Amino acid sequence: MRLRIVGILSAGLIAISTLATPKPAAAFPFIIIPIAVGAAFVAGAVAQTPRSAGVVSVGPNRAVTCRMVRQRTPEGIRRVQVCN
Repeated sequence: MRLRIVGILSAGLIAISTLATPKPAAAFPFIIIPIAVGAAFVAGAVAQTPRSAGVVSVGPNRAVTCRMVRQRTPEGIRRVQVCN
């Protein structure tokens, strides 16, 4: 989603910079700078997207995991640590 937004914004920036040029002689910085900035944003967004290596299977965790659970007693509720 973020990559699409960055792509749309950079395309809009390029379109605005193309239409907002006052005259061809002074248009060089107004076109090149936004294109370079937009390309940097797109390249950064593409570089940050996670890449999938295909099918990933996850086995059971053999480490001991503990968690706190609530246990109802005649006196009320108490918290107990349960480990597998």
